[in-house]
Amino acid sequence: MINLMNSAVKKTSFSAPITPKRNDEHGNVTRNKARLVAHGYTQVEGIDFEETFAPVARLEAYSLGGGVCGVAQPKGFVDAHHPEYVYKLKKVLHGLKQTPRAWYERLTVFPLKNGYIRGSVDNTLFIRNEKGKMMVAQIYMDDIVFEGVSNQMVKQFVQQMEREFEMSMVGELKYFLGIQVNQMKDSIFIFQLKYTKILFKKFGLETASSNRTPMATHVKITKDDSGNSVDISKYRSMIGSLLHLTASRPDIAHLVGVCAKFQTDPKESHLNLVKRIIKYVQDTVNHTEYTAAGSACTQLLWMKQMLEEYGVKPGVITLYCDNQSATCISKNPAQHSRTKHIDIMHQFIRELVEDELVTLEHVSIDKQHADIFTKGVDVNQFEYLRVALGL
Repeated sequence: MINLMNSAVKKTSFSAPITPKRNDEHGNVTRNKARLVAHGYTQVEGIDFEETFAPVARLEAYSLGGGVCGVAQPKGFVDAHHPEYVYKLKKVLHGLKQTPRAWYERLTVFPLKNGYIRGSVDNTLFIRNEKGKMMVAQIYMDDIVFEGVSNQMVKQFVQQMEREFEMSMVGELKYFLGIQVNQMKDSIFIFQLKYTKILFKKFGLETASSNRTPMATHVKITKDDSGNSVDISKYRSMIGSLLHLTASRPDIAHLVGVCAKFQTDPKESHLNLVKRIIKYVQDTVNHTEYTAAGSACTQLLWMKQMLEEYGVKPGVITLYCDNQSATCISKNPAQHSRTKHIDIMHQFIRELVEDELVTLEHVSIDKQHADIFTKGVDVNQFEYLRVALGL
């Protein structure tokens, strides 16, 4: 990949070894790597590189800026006879500004040669149809998520990739880009419990009191010219973390977007708003609605016993819940990191579901008939619920 050459040939980019770690959905380290990277920030546009945007691919052979690139000899690997020499790169090295684009073009050429079609909307999506059976591969940098209707097509894809690239298989998709995935028989549930736990710790809000809503109704978000300025880097980091969290939490997407408008000059009032969003996420991760479902199950069991005394034997009782997370927890035996405070209730509901006494089913919030008993609703919703209940 590299050869020594005289440093006068080309401006150098210094190199340094790094050791990235690969984690699973529980945060455990599954693999350690050692990687030599170049200091791409020393490169000059127009001299050391041209195009760097990765998703826009060209199928012709990629040239590394049309020139020669050299990196300084890393510490511990300096040639004793030629300490002033640099390494001439034969291949793209991690850290260069061209690296993402070069890797994208290298990786995407291969599936196209093997019968895959690039997605018209997403250039990182590749699809193959064979006798009515579909195989899909989604590429994100050097990670690939793939699925297929035919096991044979899946095995063929893996074999093709392993012949062309050095790769490792991690099995069923459970964790990807900070998102945990729970694949069930008839649905897929995505969540970010691990990510939110890291977020709380990162910004020192692990023990902070939680909020039931992301924003108070009386608060107006303004530029606040007279407010005290806060650390821009910290504010932007918080916004970036929350934006990633919106992948599984669309309930905070709008407010995070509003707070993001003040990243150039954030004030203390804006920072407090962002902290409130994080505290709200902390509260919802606690699954308060799941605890409420447990109380409802207690009442249902009492009613079931009363009916049995009258000689009526009801079947499985369905409890409708408008909280998708609570519904999934009842059907998933895995221990969730933020539900330790409701472990007894968690076990209680799960046992009822496993014994086929109760089942939790999701219902959209606008069709939750119980809302008429617990909250004030507008006239249209009230009339809908009243008719639905036969009143």
